[in-house]
Amino acid sequence: MLLYLIGGLALIRILIWFLTRESRQKPIPQERFSLPASADTETPVRHYVPPYTTQETNGFYTYRDHENNLMRLLDRNQNNFLNRDFRSIEYLPHANAFICRQTGVCVVYEADLDKVTETPFNNIKIDKYGNKLYNADGGLYGILNDAYKPVTELLCYDSVMKGVAKNVVRYFKDSQYHLVNTQGIKILENLSGAAPCAIDYKLLVRFSDKSFALIHLDGSLYKRLPFAFVHINEHYIESYVTDAPRYYVAGLETNERFPDTEERRLAYTLLNGSGDAMFEPCYDFLHQRDSNNRDIFMAGKGNMQWWDYLLSEPLDTPPHLEGTVHYGIIDAHNNPILPVAYNTILTIGNPRAYLVSQNGTVQVTKTPVQYEDDDTYWDWEMAGGLWGVMNAEGKTILPVAYTTITHGISETDQTPYFTTVRNTGDAPQYFDADGNLLAAKP
Repeated sequence: MLLYLIGGLALIRILIWFLTRESRQKPIPQERFSLPASADTETPVRHYVPPYTTQETNGFYTYRDHENNLMRLLDRNQNNFLNRDFRSIEYLPHANAFICRQTGVCVVYEADLDKVTETPFNNIKIDKYGNKLYNADGGLYGILNDAYKPVTELLCYDSVMKGVAKNVVRYFKDSQYHLVNTQGIKILENLSGAAPCAIDYKLLVRFSDKSFALIHLDGSLYKRLPFAFVHINEHYIESYVTDAPRYYVAGLETNERFPDTEERRLAYTLLNGSGDAMFEPCYDFLHQRDSNNRDIFMAGKGNMQWWDYLLSEPLDTPPHLEGTVHYGIIDAHNNPILPVAYNTILTIGNPRAYLVSQNGTVQVTKTPVQYEDDDTYWDWEMAGGLWGVMNAEGKTILPVAYTTITHGISETDQTPYFTTVRNTGDAPQYFDADGNLLAAKP
């Protein structure tokens, strides 16, 4: 009798589950779901939401129905905002817009404008400047105007089509870069690179003959640059940072030739957004050092250009590299933060500090082109020597007197500290971020 009773209860539970299955998949009733009154509030939301729901903003959610594998855009009242389901929905924080995709249809909701636009495209992309790209069929993309109307044909893959300024897009076709505006008018053709510049909305471009210039956004020439090299930062173009770098690394060709070659040594300086040199070209190496402070640069003098040239040649055995290299840290006006006196400078920690070494020796290694890649190339680095730590203002935290220094974070209070070994075989010592000796490891 007991077994019959248990079996009957089990059947009743199964029946209840089946009858309520649909209701459980619907949004939870409004009385159990409330949000702050303002959609702009930054107050954390701690409320019940349907399963498989992702909060995109305080006002909108994306919900995936795992039964049919479709998505919908929900408003703060849990309503299907666009009254339809989509194959995918992507939120673009930099544009505050939702891209809702279905085969042959792409709906864009721009939250700032409270505007819904339906297009006959498979995909739409909005870059950090607000430029709009479309994909109608296959992998090629073209350019749209602000009304989401095509102004160009399908030009190239999106991986080689990037906005470089508001209303200006760079694309790659026929082995060259080209610039076109969002009215579909070609600005410049046959470039090997283009990047935004900082002042007065100019563009830094590299022509196919390897010369450089600054141009206005309409393509007219602002200034030709007499440098053999100006760094075009592809990482910046790929990022979502919209304020352009204020300075560019540039190399001026000198009369000094490398031994037994036609290659000439370059002397490096910094250019401002108007293309003017910040100081006389004088360095053999110059590179932006800290992504958090784009006015700080690592400067070097020595044989690094010659060594890089030697190792670029197809050699079976590495050349014997002789000479010295030294690095320092400067600001954009060539004021020294660290003197050009160190073999290696590494940026570490928060707050920022510099791990420096002296009296190291050059070592040549075979380095994979990519991780776990059989294709390799020769590379060099400075190894050995003694290490120390300098703070961001160039003051000594730990003197250059240790064979090893490592940077760590305390597990108890999350404060930074240094572990040092003065001589090989010595017991480690521990110092806080200001260089004070600690009694034990934090």
